[in-house]
Amino acid sequence: MIHNRKDNHKINVLHMVDHLGIGGAQNMLVNLLESFGPDIHASLCILTDRILPSMSERLNSAGIEFQSLELTKLNPLGLLRLRSFIKKENPDILHTHLQFSSTYGVAAAISLGSERPVIVDHIHSNPFTRYTVFQRIGCRIFAPAVKSHIAVSSSLKFSVQKAFNKKPEAVRIIPPGLNLDIFKKSCDESEVANLRRGARRVIGTVGRMAKEKSIHVFLNAVPALLADEPDTRILIVGDGLLLKTLKNLAKNLCISHAVTFTGYRHDIRSVYNAMDAFVLP
Repeated sequence: MIHNRKDNHKINVLHMVDHLGIGGAQNMLVNLLESFGPDIHASLCILTDRILPSMSERLNSAGIEFQSLELTKLNPLGLLRLRSFIKKENPDILHTHLQFSSTYGVAAAISLGSERPVIVDHIHSNPFTRYTVFQRIGCRIFAPAVKSHIAVSSSLKFSVQKAFNKKPEAVRIIPPGLNLDIFKKSCDESEVANLRRGARRVIGTVGRMAKEKSIHVFLNAVPALLADEPDTRILIVGDGLLLKTLKNLAKNLCISHAVTFTGYRHDIRSVYNAMDAFVLP
């Protein structure tokens, strides 16, 4: 058991996420867990074994209890284990994040019948593009039992309503929050200088190396940026499946000398301080 309910006045919220690897949804979730006040007892269940060391460090620093169940999507027995876990934890609210949790987690909670917690499903991406057909069918079947779906934008709310056949009032828009206190701390000036490498102008972006992030659009604009100011350095911060493909694109565009792929970085203050301009393609 990952928590001990000593104070019955606290609301006990069990968050559930597919993994804590690289991703904006994962970062948003940890930001949320770090910001809870004294009236909320929050804990985290990670369905698989993918956990970034930096995420573990942040959770430990915030005193957030978490546990990995190390489930696999193709093992139906995992659903029974998940059901037992939720029953044992006995949360007031189950708050699910990402596709695996939206189906397995919600199904396991529903199977508890009258003992099930209030279910809130957080949708971070378009169900029509990021969910499999089976996941969309499952979410549509389970939707009546979900108290509220949370969407991060108005356009996503419309997609959730259409995909899961939900009434407008059952889908809430809550834009992702950001803890700005992290930017009040001083950054490593030597690392900022190392990232800039003496360049007159540094332009960069931060994100997963994935198709929907459109990093290739940014790279295709770099020749024009270099023509305008040859002493320009480009920072591409993040990791993902398309990293090798994007490096090859930079090579084919003959801009490799000006582009630095940093990989995943947790020292985001230094990264942003090294940039003169941030690009979100």
